[in-house]
Amino acid sequence: MRSLVQGRRDGRRAGLAVWCTTALLALTAVGLGAAPVSAHTELVSSSPEGGANVNTLPVSVELIFSEPVGSRGVFVVVTDPVGARVEVGEPEVTDDTVRQATKGRGPAGDYTLVYRVVSSDGHPVSGELSFTVEKGTAPETAGEPQGSAEPSAEPRTPDQATRTASVGSQSDEGFVSRHAGPLGLGAAGLAAVAVLVGVVVRGRYQD
Repeated sequence: MRSLVQGRRDGRRAGLAVWCTTALLALTAVGLGAAPVSAHTELVSSSPEGGANVNTLPVSVELIFSEPVGSRGVFVVVTDPVGARVEVGEPEVTDDTVRQATKGRGPAGDYTLVYRVVSSDGHPVSGELSFTVEKGTAPETAGEPQGSAEPSAEPRTPDQATRTASVGSQSDEGFVSRHAGPLGLGAAGLAAVAVLVGVVVRGRYQD
């Protein structure tokens, strides 16, 4: 009798173990099947590649992701060895590819590229990479330097200055001599008028 009861218990335990194993395998299969659906967008490749050595700074950088990304919330920042930004304008998004223009000129050294995009399911994806520019290029100048100003008039010699002063003095003397007569007459006339007015006023007060 005991052996019969013990056999039934062992059978139940074996059945429970089989059921648990089957359920675990089913859950594992479901999880593996759902993994690709829940995977987020990731960077697949870039140009320049991370850690690459390039001759000069390229005129643009390119990022390629595992799936298309949105055009909003995207930014790409590229900095030179001293931390100055060299990207130009806004990034361009085409399906799974993001392109960012740069100045195309910069010093030699290590450059850092920082990016942020938004995946199709709305999750932000960010990261950074670096590359090395072996040959630096000088920044473009604003324009050609302006030519020097036209030379001023040649300085006069002492003799020329003396002759000029003499001519000016003679001109002044001529002006005075030509107008001395009229000026003297005008002054005498004014004096006579002043005396006449004084006499008239004095006579009125005496009356």
